[in-house]
Amino acid sequence: MCNRMPVSIAIGIMYDLILFSMIWLIEDVKLANIFPLKP
Repeated sequence: MCNRMPVSIAIGIMYDLILFSMIWLIEDVKLANIFPLKP
């Protein structure tokens, strides 16, 4: 095991996390618009 994680892998993981978060947020907003929830 290397001491230092390759930068390309770190960028790939961060990109995947950001993309997943954005998709989840968009889907969440769509569901909220379809089924309005009152607090």
